[in-house]
Amino acid sequence: MFMKRADLEKSAHLKDDSFTIRCDILVIMDYRAEDLPEDTPPTFVSVAPSDLHQHLGDLLKTEKGADVVFQVGGHTFAAHRCVLAARSPVFSAELFGGMKEGDTAGVVRIDERRQRCLRHCSVLRIPTPYR
Repeated sequence: MFMKRADLEKSAHLKDDSFTIRCDILVIMDYRAEDLPEDTPPTFVSVAPSDLHQHLGDLLKTEKGADVVFQVGGHTFAAHRCVLAARSPVFSAELFGGMKEGDTAGVVRIDERRQRCLRHCSVLRIPTPYR
């Protein structure tokens, strides 16, 4: 349902700058689309698979909005504190907690083993086993 603001303001439904919306929700248990006749129109919308890992991977590649720099071996790369903190309690402690390695204006240095964890946390992919 759509109603223009001007129409709502003129209607009797608006009282003291408030109105009430009533929603009836029907929960269907044991729903099986296979049991419906073939000509029944679909009642559910298919949801595309998540490509969040692709979007986060693109952020890591482009370094757009990055706010911390890591050094692994001889390489440096930028990352996003909030993404890392949300994905790992260790990075959360380092970047926002008592360890606060991320407060320095310089580069956060990490060893080669943690590089895999860092990349995994940044793009939501399962890392290959460390060798």
